[in-house]
Amino acid sequence: MYIILLVLLFSVTPNTAYAYLDPISVSYIFTLIITLIAFILSKIKKFYLYFNYDNKFHLINFLFIITPLIQFISLNISGVVLIFYKFLIILNIIFILVYFLLYKILKKYFLKEYKNILFLFVVLFFFQFQFYDLYLLSTKADLRLSIIAIIFVVPFLIIFFLKKNFVKNLFGNFIFAFFLFFIFKFLQGSYLNYVEIKDLKAKFKLEKNINLKNKNELSNNIYFIISDAVVDLDLFENKYSKFLNKKIITNNFKSNFDKEGLQIIVNSEIQFKDKSTRQSLGSIININDNLPRNGSKYKYQYPIAMKFFNYSTLRKKLNEKNLNFFWIGNIWNNCNLYNTSLCFDNQTYNKNFYHFRTLDYYLEASYFGNIIFKIFKEKFHYNEIHKNNSTLTNFINNSYSKNLDLINKKNNFFLIHDYGAHPPFIYDQECNYNFYQYDSKEGYANSYVCNLKELLSFIKFINHKDPDSFIIVTGDHGYFQNRNNILRMIKMNNCDYDKTKISQDFSYLVSRVISCSSSL
Repeated sequence: MYIILLVLLFSVTPNTAYAYLDPISVSYIFTLIITLIAFILSKIKKFYLYFNYDNKFHLINFLFIITPLIQFISLNISGVVLIFYKFLIILNIIFILVYFLLYKILKKYFLKEYKNILFLFVVLFFFQFQFYDLYLLSTKADLRLSIIAIIFVVPFLIIFFLKKNFVKNLFGNFIFAFFLFFIFKFLQGSYLNYVEIKDLKAKFKLEKNINLKNKNELSNNIYFIISDAVVDLDLFENKYSKFLNKKIITNNFKSNFDKEGLQIIVNSEIQFKDKSTRQSLGSIININDNLPRNGSKYKYQYPIAMKFFNYSTLRKKLNEKNLNFFWIGNIWNNCNLYNTSLCFDNQTYNKNFYHFRTLDYYLEASYFGNIIFKIFKEKFHYNEIHKNNSTLTNFINNSYSKNLDLINKKNNFFLIHDYGAHPPFIYDQECNYNFYQYDSKEGYANSYVCNLKELLSFIKFINHKDPDSFIIVTGDHGYFQNRNNILRMIKMNNCDYDKTKISQDFSYLVSRVISCSSSL
């Protein structure tokens, strides 16, 4: 009986939390260790008498309810995206209030069985936060998610009704050990964050005098556009244009980009293993394509590294050329969140959007939370993104005129992180709001064409207003099965460059354009 229960617990428990769209799962080895600890605790008489479920049922049930939250925070405390706590805390307070309301009702109407019903309620609540892992398991086994859930839930219920006390006490010990581990992980992550920031600040203080600008250098403006998740035009034509109503759509864009002086760099690819935004932009910030994958997040990983941008390798190189730096981010990651000293204008977003986004990541691991939250996302969250996410259009309509004097003085490097064709897909070809699923290739194709139109409008505008400027357009990574393939276009004003390096290296690309811009 114990072996069967152990197998069920071992198979289901690896929990998922979300950090920057990527799931983080606890390993099965970890689950096995925690389960063995729980079994050992159940054999310690003093602990058993103290932490017996019937004696401590409110405490144990409370741990089942809040552990997914502690887990989520501890797994993401060392991540590269900020956690916003308001909605997380409010939701978990609601969970606890619902629990106590259920407790009052059950105690009144079900008398002796109310503790057993409460136990089933909190355990199933905890297990449904394993939704993503069950989904992956169902994919590997080629079975429907509901069948996988039944395979685990039905045996658990059978064992529970046969051995109620044993199951309640074993699971009580398990959640206690599980909770303590993630409390420790949270404290460890917080301490490591503190130490890393302290060390970086000390190092930056020593280097402060080196970061003085060379005010004798004159440079043209550089518009360095990161278009998120945008693949090469030819690859798009071959693989994704078929999902649109009309075919052969990229030739017209190629012709227009050529007229605006942009050269399309063929065979552009990213070379590092971690084909992600954090790695690509980290390579630009550090002018190094060979960043350690698990190195200092504050120094290497975007967007958190922007907090310390003023002491980055890119900042030093820009100072040598007397170039100002401005970060024009998108609704997801921008200067108002990480470093207001890098802002070009005062465009801000409602902070509730970011609390909402954190809640979204948290509930992605929950089966019922995912279903319920999905309705709100499609009706409200994605509409908010659509209304506030046109970075390039906002620059044309607002930022440029407000900062005309600064732009006309030259010597500016604008890092523009455009939303590109990244999910959620919320644009049709004409950039009107239209929601598509995350894995929709039709949604990607529509967003891609919308992005090309915005890029072309932006480039035409800059060429008209600032004709001597340098323009770089590059994807940070591709999408679907083509994450290494990227779009790259450059306007380098007759400056020489290595064709191979400029198609492969982010560090060479940014170094070369900075050097060329100062050759007035």
